[in-house]
Amino acid sequence: MLANLIYILLVIKRAVSIKELIKKEFKVNEYLTLRLIKDKTFIFIKGELFQQCKYLLMDIPKERLNEIRDIESIDEASSILDHSLEKGEESFTISPEMEFWGHCSNLQVWAENNYDTRLLHSNIAFPLLKKLTDVGDPTAKKVFKEEIGLRISHGNEKVIEFLVSQNYLDYLNEDEISAIGPELKQFVYLKQERAIGNYLDKNEFESLFVFIVHNTDSLRFFATHPFSKMDELTRESKQAVKVEKKKIVGLSLNYCRLNELSPLIENLKNLKILYLNNNFFKNFPESILNLKKLEEISLAGNQLRKIPPSIDQLKNLRIFNLDHGAINVLPDSITELSFLESLSLWNNALKTLPKDLGKLKRLKILGLSNNRLQELPPSIKELTSLKTIDLSTNLFSKFPEELIELNALESLWMNQNKIKSLPSSILNMDSLKELFLINNPLNVHSDVNLKIVVAQLKARGVIVRL
Repeated sequence: MLANLIYILLVIKRAVSIKELIKKEFKVNEYLTLRLIKDKTFIFIKGELFQQCKYLLMDIPKERLNEIRDIESIDEASSILDHSLEKGEESFTISPEMEFWGHCSNLQVWAENNYDTRLLHSNIAFPLLKKLTDVGDPTAKKVFKEEIGLRISHGNEKVIEFLVSQNYLDYLNEDEISAIGPELKQFVYLKQERAIGNYLDKNEFESLFVFIVHNTDSLRFFATHPFSKMDELTRESKQAVKVEKKKIVGLSLNYCRLNELSPLIENLKNLKILYLNNNFFKNFPESILNLKKLEEISLAGNQLRKIPPSIDQLKNLRIFNLDHGAINVLPDSITELSFLESLSLWNNALKTLPKDLGKLKRLKILGLSNNRLQELPPSIKELTSLKTIDLSTNLFSKFPEELIELNALESLWMNQNKIKSLPSSILNMDSLKELFLINNPLNVHSDVNLKIVVAQLKARGVIVRL
């Protein structure tokens, strides 16, 4: 059946008159025209150049007819025959005029069959159909989304790859994507399995798969974004997993356009590291709380407004990154995370800190720059393991003397505040190695006490930046 179809559409073996060859323009319909210009065929839509026609499938070798007898589209024929039918250096040659009329015949039959995308290669059929839809062709408008759905439902992997990689799924609504869900899920399954399936046991891969395709947005995204396996994840990693003994221990879902997290994530029971940076979360994804082995979470670059009081369920949490959000208060329960070593809340809207912050005895790094803090809770002096604290770009009008008692503190950042002087007691901070106070209203030239304090700090080897 298809052999005859290809013959009709692609094999141009008819005599053409001199008059036809001289014409060098063919109008398929009021929207679609082909022109031969300098021996090259170009497609015009409503008089505007669309693109050059680059290939014309030629005669099919007789010995290969059986291979294509039961296939349903030009894409399948092209896939089976590779590029052996394309005009190329090793193929026989036809004149530019003959090739022009071949393209004309192809597009005329395509248009007469209501733009059936099986009759052209997908990488020309769908861009053409989209452009015709944009310029108001009523037939194109009618069949555009239908053709996307039909071709995906046919299950040809290369066609699906083309459609999803070129974002044609964006033209379908949720119901339309649901209708092709089984074929699309199968495509995503195969794509992800090829990428990381060999590194995971079957159950672990299945758990990841059902998690990432839990709704149409995720299905759409992961159809074009395969995971990679990495020995070490970073906060810039995109779709990646860290694997130990064929189990996922680290999962990076940065930049995945997520606004919710499926409860099915709890099936990844060995997860210790979870990166969800730069997504669209406004609410803390509470399904995370079921991951009892979690040691590190990063939710930077979302617009989180608050942290749930139940955060204390994550008893093993060591690193908690909430940078670049909209959090204005922390729950008191965060101080129950007794293993916490790093807490980062840069660029939020905090005005106060939990009064029992000092309970975080293992905390080494505290990042609080770009907030609205004016003072610190007295209990901060109890953070006996704290080595680095960043309080830059806040609203401190005086140096917070609670910091003096932090005997382990090595780096103190307080750039861009309103601090006018330093207490002499800062010299008691024996462990201090770096002190940054850039863009504060300090005047080391006129303030004699400040000049002495700074000189003594520098003499001790402390790096001071004012």
